[in-house]
Amino acid sequence: MSLPTTTEHGLCGYQLGSSTREIWRARAAALSELLAEFRWLVDMHIVDFFVQNAWAALPGEWQSEFDTQWDKALPELVDLASGGQWRSSGPASLHQFINACHTLALDRSPGLHSTPQGNRVKAAPCLNSQVPPLDSRILPGMNPKKVEEVASLAFLVSKVARKSKAHLIADVGAGQGYLSRALAYQYHHAVLAIDGDSGQTRGAQQWQKSTAKRVHSVTAQDTLLLAAAAPGLAHEAYLRHVTCRIDSTNLPTVDQLVANVQTRTAPLNNSCAPEVSPQSRWVVCGLHACGNLSVAMLQWFVETNAQALIIVGCCYNLMKEEHGSEPFPLCHSLATNQDLATPHFLKLACQAPMRWSDQISQSIRNFDRNFYRALLHYVMIDQGLVTTSDPFPVVGRMRSNAFQDFPTYCRRALSRLGHECISETTLTQYYDTHAPSAYRLAVVWTLRALLAPCIESLILLDRCLYLVDKGCAVSLIPLCDAVVSPRNMVIVATKST
Repeated sequence: MSLPTTTEHGLCGYQLGSSTREIWRARAAALSELLAEFRWLVDMHIVDFFVQNAWAALPGEWQSEFDTQWDKALPELVDLASGGQWRSSGPASLHQFINACHTLALDRSPGLHSTPQGNRVKAAPCLNSQVPPLDSRILPGMNPKKVEEVASLAFLVSKVARKSKAHLIADVGAGQGYLSRALAYQYHHAVLAIDGDSGQTRGAQQWQKSTAKRVHSVTAQDTLLLAAAAPGLAHEAYLRHVTCRIDSTNLPTVDQLVANVQTRTAPLNNSCAPEVSPQSRWVVCGLHACGNLSVAMLQWFVETNAQALIIVGCCYNLMKEEHGSEPFPLCHSLATNQDLATPHFLKLACQAPMRWSDQISQSIRNFDRNFYRALLHYVMIDQGLVTTSDPFPVVGRMRSNAFQDFPTYCRRALSRLGHECISETTLTQYYDTHAPSAYRLAVVWTLRALLAPCIESLILLDRCLYLVDKGCAVSLIPLCDAVVSPRNMVIVATKST
C-alpha cells in the first residue's frame, strides 16, 4: 500500500510516475475489484429501499450483526461512515469490507496518513500550513469555504507556475473569477480566465472592476503597512476574461485565446500584457471543474504545450459520454472498468461521509429524511400513483417543518407532485408498519456511503495514470480540510520538457 510522501513540490501527497506506475495500477485494480464485488450496493438507490427490499440484499450474517448487536445506535453509524473504527465483534466478512473501504481509499487529510495499525502520523509539510491569507480586498463575494479553497489553490498554482517559469496562467471554469483575481492581484501573475458561460464571465468582470477600485483606493501609507504584513497587491494586473467552452472537440491554443481577448478589450495596462506566442510557457488550472470539463482539461493539457496542470475536479455525477468519448476510464489499463460507471456509481462518488461526524445532528436527521422519502415512494407505488418502471418523482428540497411527522411530509410532497392527498389514517398505518425498518435503512445508507471515497479514489487514480502514461510526473495533494471542502484532492501534473 502506497502511503503519502513528500511530493516533488515539497508537500505531503501521493507521487506518481513511471517508476511507481505498477504500484498505482495495482491499487486501482484493488479498488475496481472491491467496487465490482459490491456493485449491488453501489447501484442500490435508497428511494427503492422498501420497493426492492434492499435489506434482503445484505449477507445474512451482516443483517444479524446489525439487528442484534448494534442496538440501533445511529451515532455509531455516523462514526463508521466518517472513518471510525469498527467494534470488535461481528462477522469477518463485514470487517473485511469496512477495512477495505478505509484502507484502499486515498488519504485526503493534509499532512497526515494512516498507518496499517490505524494510527495518524505526520508525513510531510502540508499545503494549508504554508498558505498566507488572502488580502481582504480580494475576499468580497466568497464564503468561508471558498476563501479557504481559493487561498490554498492560488498558493499552489503560483508555486507551480513560478517553478515552470510560466508567462501566463489559464484558469479554466473560472466562474466568478475568485481564483483568477487571487492569482493576478495577490500573486502578480498574468491570468486568462476562461468560462463556457457568458453570464459567469460578465459576473467575473464586475468583480474584477470592484477589486481594481479597492486596490487603487489604498493610500501610500496603507500600502506600506500592508507590505509589512503580507505580499502587496499588484496595482496593475493582467487579468482578462473569455467565454469559451473547452471540450474534446474544442482545444484551442492559448495564443489564439489571448489574441481573441485582446482584439476585443484593451488590457488595463499594456505593460502588464504578456507576450504570448505558440512557444510561450503557460500552465492550466481549475478549481472544481465540473463533470466533463475536468476530463477536457486533462486532454487540453496533454495535447498543447502547457507546462503544468493544477486541477481540482467535482460533480462526477455530471460526467457523461460526449462526442463518442467516455469520461471514465481514461487510462487504457483500466478500460475493463467501463461498465462500472453507472449513474449510481458517479452520483455516489459525490457523497462526503467524512463530514458526517462533524455534523452529527444533521446526519441523523438525514437518516430520517431518507426514510420518509423511501417510504413515500413505496406508498405511491402501493397506491397506484406511480409504477416501478416510472422514473423517481423529484420531490426536491423541503423545509424542515415538513419533516415533523410522516403524514405532514407526504401531504406536502404529494401536493408538490400534483397528486391528491392520502388520508392521514392510511399514512399513519404505513408509517407504523415500516418504522421498525428505519434503522435498517440507515445501515444500508451508511454501508453504501463507505464506498463513496473508494469510487472517487478510482476516478482520481484513473486520471493520474492517464497523465503518467502520457509521460507526465503527477502528484495528488490534499488542498485543505476535507470536512470543509470534500472535493479537496489536487492533481498536479508537469511535463518533462
